[in-house]
Parts: sequence; structure tokens; C-alpha cells
Amino acid sequence: MLNKYERGVAEAPFMAMANLCLAAGVRMEWLATGLGDVERAAQTAPDQASQPLRREDLMMAMQLASEALGNKVLSPPDHAELVSLLYELLVEGLPQATVLRYAKRAARV
Repeated sequence: MLNKYERGVAEAPFMAMANLCLAAGVRMEWLATGLGDVERAAQTAPDQASQPLRREDLMMAMQLASEALGNKVLSPPDHAELVSLLYELLVEGLPQATVLRYAKRAARV
């Protein structure tokens, strides 16, 4: 399937690409646009303080997820994963309109 994505024969679902980015440590912004740094910032060690929650970005991620899903209902773990991924994209600086497009693609899966 990855070969089909690379050749442009098939389009990868949003969640598949998000999971690949997470596994490879690649920024989704770079994958989507080719702009910015390729690698994500190093994760903090467990004994270090985590990044503070950016409430505005979290609220926007929830709103974008809701808008993208419309009447579709996801299981709580899937909904949490979608919101988490959208939040990460917003924190990385992607515009809300771009994040919404990704959310709508994810909602179709």
C-alpha cells in the first residue's frame, strides 16, 4: 500500500499518515506541505515536565473535530485520538483551515 501512496495511485487515509508521522518522528506539517523542519522536536524525558496544555488550541481542536465529523460518531478512543492529532497540528502552527481539511479527511475514514 505504501508503494501505491508513493506512486500516487492511491491516497493514504489521514489516520494512516498521522500514525506514520508519529512512528517516524516526522512533522505532519512537513509531510502535508513540504515546508518547515522534517523531524519533530525531541520528546521530553519522563522525568521532565511536559509542555503546558494550550487551552485555546485544545478548544479549537475539539471544535474542528466536531465540525469535521458532523453527525458521525466515533468511539471515545478514536475521538480522543482525532482531537489529539488536530491539537498537535495546531500547536505546530498549521492554519486552522488546513487542520480542518485533515480532520474532514479523517472523518471520511
